[in-house]
Amino acid sequence: WIGMPFTVLLVVFVTNAINLIDGIDGLASGLSSVALLVFGFLFMQKELWTYSMLAFATFGVLVPFFYYNVFGSAERARKIFMGDTGSLTIGGIIAVYAIIIHKELLIPILCGIFLVENLSVILQRVYYKAGKRKGVKQRLFKRTPIHDHFRTGMNLIEPGCKVVFTQPTQLFHESKITVRFWIVTIVLAAITIITLKIR
Repeated sequence: WIGMPFTVLLVVFVTNAINLIDGIDGLASGLSSVALLVFGFLFMQKELWTYSMLAFATFGVLVPFFYYNVFGSAERARKIFMGDTGSLTIGGIIAVYAIIIHKELLIPILCGIFLVENLSVILQRVYYKAGKRKGVKQRLFKRTPIHDHFRTGMNLIEPGCKVVFTQPTQLFHESKITVRFWIVTIVLAAITIITLKIR
């Protein structure tokens, strides 16, 4: 009976995370692609060929987002949108793949960025509401999800609002945030595979 609530929570967590991440061109598609490729290879190892092909096919669906949306090329930018329907679907697929091979506990490692994005929003809301009850304007981060924190200046924060984490003061371009988040996710994917090999 514990398994069902955990499964529901996992699906809600991952689907919501992809939806939150889909705010910068190439971010959601890039992070999702890494997770899908890892699951595709895991299915191959277990000789679950149908699921493996589905994982790679889903990765193939994301390729146009790289071509049309990554870094917003002037002549091609924003011709295709993932939107809520696309991001929630991709998140659901990733969660279901983890459930199929009974590797749900790998999600926090493989999808570490998803976890951080979700937690940043939850913590921001809790902290903001706690301050509101006291009549104080306060935030933990300049903006959430956390990727927005790195591209938001203090001049965009409402007057009189105290922000706990103001660093970095330097603003980062969307492309730099996207690539760095990709790199972190690739490293986490490698750690995930190494963890499985050790087992």
